[in-house]
Amino acid sequence: MWQSNGFQRIHLASRGIGSMTKTLLIITVGVFVLVWSTPGGAFERVFGLSRIGLAEGKLWQVVSYMFLHGSFMHLLGNMLGLYFFGTELEQRLGSRRFLLLYLGCGLLGGLGWLMLSGRGGGVCIGASGAVLGMVGTFAALYPRRQLTLLVFYVLPVTLTARTLALVIGGISLLFLGSDAGGIAHAAHLAGGIAGYVYGLHLSDHGLGGVNWRLDRMLSDWMARRRRTRFRVVSKSTVDEPVDWQAVDRILVKVRATGMQSLTAAERDLLDRASRKG
Repeated sequence: MWQSNGFQRIHLASRGIGSMTKTLLIITVGVFVLVWSTPGGAFERVFGLSRIGLAEGKLWQVVSYMFLHGSFMHLLGNMLGLYFFGTELEQRLGSRRFLLLYLGCGLLGGLGWLMLSGRGGGVCIGASGAVLGMVGTFAALYPRRQLTLLVFYVLPVTLTARTLALVIGGISLLFLGSDAGGIAHAAHLAGGIAGYVYGLHLSDHGLGGVNWRLDRMLSDWMARRRRTRFRVVSKSTVDEPVDWQAVDRILVKVRATGMQSLTAAERDLLDRASRKG
């Protein structure tokens, strides 16, 4: 079980669950109920991920496998992870990019399992690769965020998001290739790495340890804009107070969707903020 500490819990509760997170939860739980009401294991053979199934042309298995779960506890653990991490990541990324993150990490997790553990004719099911992908993305975006993990749903352990990702990655690496306890560790590792790399790509720090600060990039862009474009600005416009909370919201929007998504009014506000700064 996962949760964020302090104010973050209150903030998530007030903001509510995202539409795509809710949709994924409903679909996955609905599939679980349908599968467990249908005897014979037919769904797992058709929709679970396996080398045999892919060889038979069942290419949908690379996506469908993540909506199947072997037990209620398996489902509960993954859905709690989807709820707690998905709520904030969907807010940060938007519904479309969040869905691509979830499915993409699940797909890469499945392919990682096929390459490292799927040679023995076994079947892989579960959303763990997708959920661990979200953990990796969250750890890259918010490495120092304090999280509380309820071990066995009883024992609370508080650690940072980055530490949590490293612990899970280390366990998956330790048991890589063994699928000990029926757990697809290769899928966990591949999905988590994919999510972490994607999170680094989104973060201000970028890849390779290059510390590109978004505010510096915006300042440089606005400086070039002022040098190449001259405007007549009234004194009343220049002296108008800057809404710094609105500036913060615009910076969050730029992080999520890029400079091209800004309206003319938002660009003007950033321009005035740079002059005030």
